[in-house]
Amino acid sequence: METVKKTELDREWVALLLQAKKQGLSMEEVRSYLQKTYIPSNERIFKATSM
Repeated sequence: METVKKTELDREWVALLLQAKKQGLSMEEVRSYLQKTYIPSNERIFKATSM
């Protein structure tokens, strides 16, 4: 697995999260959607803490 420095952010993910925030989605709604859609429960590799 590739390690990424904390200062290096994926610009597409940042853009998607900012768009979700503009549309009024909460961090919990985004987290829940990603967990159900993209991250199998036994392979969660991150914990989103704030938007």
